[in-house]
Amino acid sequence: MKNEINLLPKKSKEELQIESRAYTLDIIAAVVIVLVEIATVIIIGDLKNVSLQKQNAYKTYQTDSHNIGKFKNTIATINNINQRYSDIKLIQNSFPNPINVLQKFEALAPSNIVFSNFSYNYLGNITFTAQSNHVLNVADLIQVFTSANPKDKYFTNTQIQSVGITYNPDGTKNVNFSLSTQYINK
Repeated sequence: MKNEINLLPKKSKEELQIESRAYTLDIIAAVVIVLVEIATVIIIGDLKNVSLQKQNAYKTYQTDSHNIGKFKNTIATINNINQRYSDIKLIQNSFPNPINVLQKFEALAPSNIVFSNFSYNYLGNITFTAQSNHVLNVADLIQVFTSANPKDKYFTNTQIQSVGITYNPDGTKNVNFSLSTQYINK
């Protein structure tokens, strides 16, 4: 009994080759789709990583901004202190310290003159009376105040207000004089 019935259609060689090529193309397409999916997952992962880095940087920025805001009052206080210090230095330069004036005055004045009734005002005007045993000491004092080196000159407009000579019974004399000058604050 060799009569068999073939229910499957007979395919030609060409049809089988076409089907084989189609299966090959399907497999290649499937591999490409898998590779594209893997690449997409990697790219999305990198984008998420970049996004997380940006979020962390923004959080750091917000934290820093918040911390700087906490110190805003401190910075304002420091600026206020610096401004007040500058104002005090300006006042100090405008109105000299009387102790400094006296020290400079005594450094320039001859040692054989005794000063009294020293008066000083905030504008730098100085008046005083002095006593010496010789008239040349008065001239020496005026010469010191009027001819000092200009870069070291601290006193200007020096004038004698009055001079009185007293003769003592022992033959000595006392020279009493009043003098005014003006301190130059350098």
